[in-house]
Amino acid sequence: ITDASEVDFRCDLYSVGVSLFELLTGRVPFEGKPKEILEHQLYSSAPRLEDVLPEVQIPDNLERLVRKMMEKDRDLRYQSCEEVRTAIRELREELKSAKPPTEKSGRKTRGLFRTITNLFRSGRVNADDLADADADALDREGRAHTDC
Repeated sequence: ITDASEVDFRCDLYSVGVSLFELLTGRVPFEGKPKEILEHQLYSSAPRLEDVLPEVQIPDNLERLVRKMMEKDRDLRYQSCEEVRTAIRELREELKSAKPPTEKSGRKTRGLFRTITNLFRSGRVNADDLADADADALDREGRAHTDC
């Protein structure tokens, strides 16, 4: 994005992806001096969750969700809140059938797995609520986003 007129709801999806990345890894995707961070945000892909947490088995759908939300090319990000909702539902289904990590997996793996599954199973992260809240957001001109 080189012009403020190009900003749309997909920028918000990028921001949510960054927040989710930080929630899951305990760190921001890009570190350094402000200029370096800006350059990374513009030109570098975020590290994969599995690269930041190599000792943790990251569910495929979770990795895909975060990476697609943080895609540099906004045309490659989710194009609607319904797409995000579907991805979250798929993740929830994957987690329902996932077997918890064993003691051999390590404490960090078990802790992250427990955190992710508890968030989605408890209803604290609800795909319908997420999309409904985003649908109520207004753009700069005061119109509701019709695709959310």
